[in-house]
Amino acid sequence: SASTRELVLFFPQERLAGVFLELGAEETDAVPFHLLYQHPIIQDCMHMCQRLKALVRIEFEHVIK
Repeated sequence: SASTRELVLFFPQERLAGVFLELGAEETDAVPFHLLYQHPIIQDCMHMCQRLKALVRIEFEHVIK
């Protein structure tokens, strides 16, 4: 769907990896979730995922009616 493509284009792997590096992680380091969640890019990603989930739910409800 267009929303899935939008999410993938807006948050490519390189952009998300950059967040980890920005927070001081090495290539294989973990970053605590509370730090990730505070980052604006991760918050944008989570909001877009919530929006996508809502759109999928609306479409699914439409199909089963």
